[in-house]
Amino acid sequence: MASLPSLETHFIAVPRRAREHEQQHEHKYLLGADAARAVWAAASAHLQRLEDPARPVGFVRTTYFDTRDLAYYRSARGPIARRIRVREYATATAAGEPVQLSERCFLEEKRSANGLRQKTRLLLDPQEVAGHLARHPDAPLAPVLTTWYRRMSLGDDGERLRITLDDGVCFCSPCAIGSLCTDATSVVLAHWPTMVLEIKRWGDAPAWLSRAMRGQEEAASFSKFSEGMLAVRGARH
Repeated sequence: MASLPSLETHFIAVPRRAREHEQQHEHKYLLGADAARAVWAAASAHLQRLEDPARPVGFVRTTYFDTRDLAYYRSARGPIARRIRVREYATATAAGEPVQLSERCFLEEKRSANGLRQKTRLLLDPQEVAGHLARHPDAPLAPVLTTWYRRMSLGDDGERLRITLDDGVCFCSPCAIGSLCTDATSVVLAHWPTMVLEIKRWGDAPAWLSRAMRGQEEAASFSKFSEGMLAVRGARH
């Protein structure tokens, strides 16, 4: 399988036990509730929960940016899909309790092709985001979409395998970085109907994971950004 071209990065998260020649593999699955529970139960027997025990209910708010001619959105039709986004995390002590947004966010750039991905992350204060985007080679960049969903995460000690399960995915009009979580879904354009399971791994998949995913069809072309942009452009109702 061909390698992705190298990226100029501020920071790349690489597992402690990753070998130099390895690249990260990403697999996505669109699952109903019963299938998701079965896979999650199997994975939970081998991996540990990554949430803070004091605030175990986690949410992710992601705001995507694009050029005037939507170059990032259109890249999904080419050999390498590109994304530039700001990711914010929020937590609650229990389901239904008030949600608290983290004070800082991550400016991310992602490239993916043929199940391989490269991602850079830069930790910022919300007020720093605009300045960094203004200096980006593709500037000017404007917000085009915000997604919001609950996320559960599992991982191994060596940081070589991580599994996430996203539920209640909403596609929304862009919201301001750092704004209150009460505004997170103020203008919902569409809801995604299934749960989204993502497997990110370095190296080969363990045998137990291959067994757990047997019979599940990979949604290799699925992208929250692409689906959300269909809602933005009025193609999804």
